[in-house]
Amino acid sequence: MVCSTIALSELLPIAERARARGVTVIDCPVSGGVSGAAAGTLTLLCGGEAAAIEAQRPLLEAVSANVFHLGPLGAGLVGKVANNLIIGIGRRKMLRSLEGAILRGEYPPATFLGLKDLTAAVESGRSVHQAMPVTSLARELYQLIDTKLGGLHGSNEVLRYYLEP
Repeated sequence: MVCSTIALSELLPIAERARARGVTVIDCPVSGGVSGAAAGTLTLLCGGEAAAIEAQRPLLEAVSANVFHLGPLGAGLVGKVANNLIIGIGRRKMLRSLEGAILRGEYPPATFLGLKDLTAAVESGRSVHQAMPVTSLARELYQLIDTKLGGLHGSNEVLRYYLEP
């Protein structure tokens, strides 16, 4: 099981090496963040053979309130990356929910890992020859802030960078 948000270009070689050893790989990145983990409401977006997903369902349901099989290997990653793009490039409702805390100078746990997730999205796009100009621009912004701060741990630090003197 690959539960991290990685690029398709990373997942596919892992699956190929595993397949050569008789091991079936499924991708099932987690969605829901720190608050979902605390509340027990995480969602797993799964990709892979239906039989492999079903065989692992008891384990998947032990760590997640919602398990969705989205399609073949890689479909879970594509679904997760698409979700993170919505968050990272302008999900207004999510930013609104952080507004009060940010105005008080509080920065809740990261809504997503920004630079890592945007890099996975750009690399996944490249692996299927899909241009992603807005995503690439957002990734570039996160990379610049990461360099200036000496390390960027989450998307809410981007807000802090722009809002604090």
